[in-house]
Amino acid sequence: KIDATEAAMRRLEDDYRVITKRMGFNVQVFPRGQDLGELHAAGHGTVFMPEEHAETLARSRAVSVQHILPVLQQKTAWPERGRTVILIGTRAEIPRGEGAAKQPVLEPVPAGAAVLGWCLHRDFGIARGDRIAFRGRELTVAACHEERGTADDISLWVNLAEAQEMLGLPGKISAILALSCQCEGAAIEGIRAEIAAILPDTQVIEYAFQAQARRDARTRAARARSDAVGGEESFAE
Repeated sequence: KIDATEAAMRRLEDDYRVITKRMGFNVQVFPRGQDLGELHAAGHGTVFMPEEHAETLARSRAVSVQHILPVLQQKTAWPERGRTVILIGTRAEIPRGEGAAKQPVLEPVPAGAAVLGWCLHRDFGIARGDRIAFRGRELTVAACHEERGTADDISLWVNLAEAQEMLGLPGKISAILALSCQCEGAAIEGIRAEIAAILPDTQVIEYAFQAQARRDARTRAARARSDAVGGEESFAE
C-alpha cells in the first residue's frame, strides 16, 4: 500500500511538473546596459550581448535555473505583407551537465522554417506547411500558434542564426530565458546573486506571477507526498 501511495504521489509531482512548465519561462537575463523601462515600452530590447553568455550559464554550476535558451527579439517590418511583427530567433535549449536531456519548454525552430503567432496566420490566411516570403527569404511554416492574448500573437519565430543574419547581429542575443528551480536559492534574490557571479554584465528579471505559481504548485505536490509517505520533501527541476 505504501508503495502504491508513493507511486501515486510521484505521478502527482510529475503532473505538477508538466503543468508548471507549460506556464513558460519565468526568468529573463538581459544585458546590464538595457534600460528596462525602454524595454517594456518598446516591447523589445536595444542592447545586445554575446550568444556565448548562454553557453557560459549552461556550463556553470548554477542550481537556481534550468532550461537555458538564448533568444534574439526585435520589432521589425514584414515588407512582403506590409506588417510590423516581433521577430524572435530561437535555437534548441542548451543542455546542463551530462544528465538525460529534459523535455524543452520551447521547441526549437529549424533552419528554413517559421512559426506564426495567431494574428499573423489568421489575418493572412496562412496554414502550417505553407511557404511564405519574409524579408527576402523563403520559409516553410512549421506551426501556427493559437490565440494567447499577448505580444506572441504578432510574433514570428525563426531559427536564431537566421534571425541574427536578418537583423545584422551575428553572434548576438537580446536575452537568455530560463526556468527557475524548486530548490534552495531559487527566490529571485538568490537567482540574481548566482547569475551575477557568473555573468556580471547582466541583469535579471522575474515574471513574478508565473514564478510564484510554479513554486506554490510544486511545493504543494511535494508536501502531499511527504504527508502521505513520510520523509523529506524533494523536488528538483
